[in-house]
Amino acid sequence: MSTTISLSCWVPVSLDYAWDCWTSPDGLRRWWWPHLSDTTYHVEPRVGGRYAISCPSAQIAVRGTLLALERPQLLRMSWRWGVEDAEGDDDLVEVRLVRREDGVHVTVTHEVLRRDEVEAYVQRWNGVMDRFAQLR
Repeated sequence: MSTTISLSCWVPVSLDYAWDCWTSPDGLRRWWWPHLSDTTYHVEPRVGGRYAISCPSAQIAVRGTLLALERPQLLRMSWRWGVEDAEGDDDLVEVRLVRREDGVHVTVTHEVLRRDEVEAYVQRWNGVMDRFAQLR
């Protein structure tokens, strides 16, 4: 049985800019682990495309497949945390972007398959979402 976590933030940027920050290596570099200098970013922005964000020095990584892209409002992807090829099913992450006054409201919903990882995911998502909210 899975557990769903959901986090939201508001960022004062255009909808297109917010979308590009989720779907391009240059965009991700602006906010996803920018403090870790050896982080690499790979995104194939199409349905079925792969993505991977990895930081060897911190021994952290996430990767998966883009399952849905509805520019500029919906991104759905499979999610696998870790630097090694683990067995088992992938989690599911959905990102929704909604244009609001002077910015974009972003909601991330993560369906976590392993209950013992929920708290760690909440902490990790809070960190990256805090950095996303600082985009200008």
